Amino acid sequence: MRRETESPPLDSAKATASGNVAIVIIEAGGRWPLWLEEVRIGSPDVETLVQHGEEPRAELVARVMTRLRTLLAQGQQVQTLVLACNGATDRNSLIARAQIGKAAVAAMSKQREGQVLLTAHQGLPELVAPILSKLAASLQAYATAGVNVGTSVGQSVSGFWAKQDIADAPDCPG
Repeated sequence: MRRETESPPLDSAKATASGNVAIVIIEAGGRWPLWLEEVRIGSPDVETLVQHGEEPRAELVARVMTRLRTLLAQGQQVQTLVLACNGATDRNSLIARAQIGKAAVAAMSKQREGQVLLTAHQGLPELVAPILSKLAASLQAYATAGVNVGTSVGQSVSGFWAKQDIADAPDCPG
């Protein structure tokens, strides 16, 4: 089941029944990953948070953090978090992605399982792929065994990421 949410609580009966959830976050200009249905194994419920038009990145990050806290408080396990990125490479975009990634990794590390996937569609500037790859590697350093961080991008290229930016990102819920 796929649904868009602005952070309302899950139906408690459904939450108790499944226990596992996948979260898909789509930045304004990002695209729904077409392969996502194939990765939903173990996560029957998919929650979607979409960055709306002119919504500031800080508001999107706040919605994601609130949603994660709510799910964890309800006893849910976040199995997968997919961040469908747009082509932005400015500092605020990079820090927002790092904050979301760190929050997901922290929640999953407590569960000792899960996956964070940073995605970008083909047609974005070439700089996006290496930035996401470096962010994934930086996030993996925060993860415990059983938690994996990866990327799915239109092309594979080597990259750059300022590790200090992720180290400076505020801690997350949990």
